[in-house]
Amino acid sequence: MKKKILVGAVFLILLVGGWIAFDKYYYSPPTMSYEKIAEEVLKELEKEVPGLLKGKPYEPYQKEFLALEILDVAEIDKKTYLVFKLDFDMLIPEQELPYNINNRGYILGLRLVEKKWGGLRLKEGMNFNASYMGVNPVDCGWHPEGVFYGFCKDPRVSRTVLTLQDGQTVEIPVKQRVILAGIPKESSKVEPRFFDVEGREIDLSYGIRVAFVTEDEKIFEQYERSPLEWWPVSVKDIQYLSGNSIDALWIFPDQQEKVLQEERHTALEKLLNDGVPLIFVGLQDIEKLAGNFDLQKTEEMAKANNVEAVYLSKAQEGLKTGFISLDDSQNSPLVVRTLALKYDLEVLTLAGKQEKSEEEAVPEKEIQIPNKEIPITIEGRSISK
Repeated sequence: MKKKILVGAVFLILLVGGWIAFDKYYYSPPTMSYEKIAEEVLKELEKEVPGLLKGKPYEPYQKEFLALEILDVAEIDKKTYLVFKLDFDMLIPEQELPYNINNRGYILGLRLVEKKWGGLRLKEGMNFNASYMGVNPVDCGWHPEGVFYGFCKDPRVSRTVLTLQDGQTVEIPVKQRVILAGIPKESSKVEPRFFDVEGREIDLSYGIRVAFVTEDEKIFEQYERSPLEWWPVSVKDIQYLSGNSIDALWIFPDQQEKVLQEERHTALEKLLNDGVPLIFVGLQDIEKLAGNFDLQKTEEMAKANNVEAVYLSKAQEGLKTGFISLDDSQNSPLVVRTLALKYDLEVLTLAGKQEKSEEEAVPEKEIQIPNKEIPITIEGRSISK
């Protein structure tokens, strides 16, 4: 009897061990649609959030959750992978960081998706911290299993070209600002280059590059400690600017009349087409822009209180204009909104708005203008150009 029990126990141990080994080394691909996969695994990914936000021992500050999004799901080499983005605020004391836009960041991650009994599970992958103020137009990484992935902060990116260690070049498609594709597994070196829809290479920038249109030197003192690369330009020099040289144009009150003269419109429209937002600092009347740019006037273009600036920028539908309110962010709403407009990312203004009650906050006013001519842990690597 004891012998039978022993044999049965050994058989059970072997069976369990065999199942564990099979489950570990055999990959079961999901059979549902990518949309359904994203919906199902989001709950599993949410369980990882506390651990991801905990960060490394050497990080002195805590992270506060803002948003979680699955960016893309794709099959690579008969395996299904997903890319996710976890947005956070670094809780840095205000006295240590006068402009808190520097602490807005995100975690970009890759996970393998596998079918299991009763649903799906996430397996090994990799992730890294990234910053909206970082130098790359695309934050990206590659996994040793031969997967390249990234998020295009700069919405102008439409094509990615990788140069591998043997000199071979691989063109990677961009799908709604996300990159998820296979590359040779043996690649130990990957050099990415990024291009816009017209084939122009998008260069690195060491912060948001803002051209100040003003002759008032007192204005410069306000921005000496701001997280920007800024420099003054004259009104006549606007025609020489482009989306590759600046990320935004701030036009101050002393030069707004000159800038809004008819002969300047071609240069301004060129910048808008290049994805450069125009920020009219101190302007509170959107109707003034409507009159100068032949935009259709609406009732929503009425004046508002606590307005720091009016913006004009490119959108999918054409042009959009709106107010930049003092309630848009805890600190420096001009910087926050400029970054959000440049990268077309509403998450950059979430934290500031959530802290304001409906009674305190100025309602967001954004007017859409129809388009005219603006027509885990496996060893991995994050890379920068």
